[in-house]
Amino acid sequence: MEPLVSVIMAAYNSEKFVGAAIESILAQTYNNFELLIIEDASTDRTDSVIKSYRDIRIRVLSNEHNSGTLYCMQRGVEEAKGKYVAVLDSDDIAEPERIRMQVKVLEKKPEVLLCATKVKNLVDDRLERNEYLPIKNARQLRFLLLFENVIAHSSIMFRKKELQIRNIQYETYSYCHDYNLIMNVGQISPIYVINRELGQYRIHRKQKTNILSKKKIALEVNSVKERFVQQINELDRDEKDILCKAVWGKLRNFGEYYKLRKVLFHYASLCHLNQKEDKKLILYGFYKMFYIQPHSYRWYVYYMVGIYLRNASGRIDEWAKMK
Repeated sequence: MEPLVSVIMAAYNSEKFVGAAIESILAQTYNNFELLIIEDASTDRTDSVIKSYRDIRIRVLSNEHNSGTLYCMQRGVEEAKGKYVAVLDSDDIAEPERIRMQVKVLEKKPEVLLCATKVKNLVDDRLERNEYLPIKNARQLRFLLLFENVIAHSSIMFRKKELQIRNIQYETYSYCHDYNLIMNVGQISPIYVINRELGQYRIHRKQKTNILSKKKIALEVNSVKERFVQQINELDRDEKDILCKAVWGKLRNFGEYYKLRKVLFHYASLCHLNQKEDKKLILYGFYKMFYIQPHSYRWYVYYMVGIYLRNASGRIDEWAKMK
């Protein structure tokens, strides 16, 4: 009998943490799963730690050469036997109820293609609570995904067949393949986030990411966002151009900042947000993009003066031409 759930775990040089990750899956209150571990040619004892577990629910795939997380996730989804695919990074931990509660959601809500959970931060082996944005529904979540990935990859479970039919997959991006997949799902299906912290996301505070990697990650994040914007058919060319400029930090004058605000309110309406009730959330997105622009403080002053003039006289055309 095939398992209902395949839990995918990509493992590379994680001998210190992979044992705890495996044990957290084996301790689940839900049992109809396989744990599919893709061992990515580690140079430490990761492979030995994995093979020390003899549970029949564990299946190990070993890469001949180190191929990266993207390849591991692609191989894991392809080899997964389950109807549902869950993800757990090799240094994170799943709470005992995680799989059971996610299966319950996906079984009861056929319109949901992807289910996630909240997580706690595990910082140097100490649990810390996360500060979450006040997201109340899938519409707000869809809107916010344009500005940042608010979902922990290590908490997701999705329908394998349905995503394959829609050609939604891990692709292209070495670092942000998870953000790309989640964003694409959010455009065609409500994403359900269980309002419980059912995972522990490990943050290595002492770990140093080199400058080159940080630049690559930033470039990929912006590329994912631009690709996402270009796929929004309801936006016209000028609106897409303004959003893409904002994503890359290329807005240069007050007129473009003012247009950005209008475009974001339009996009909010496409996400079926209430522009009165959700105004704070929409403005959060605006300021999130606003502050990555060059000379944002100067343009913020211009923006506030422009709002004052508009409210006072209803005229903003002259300000919109500022350069």
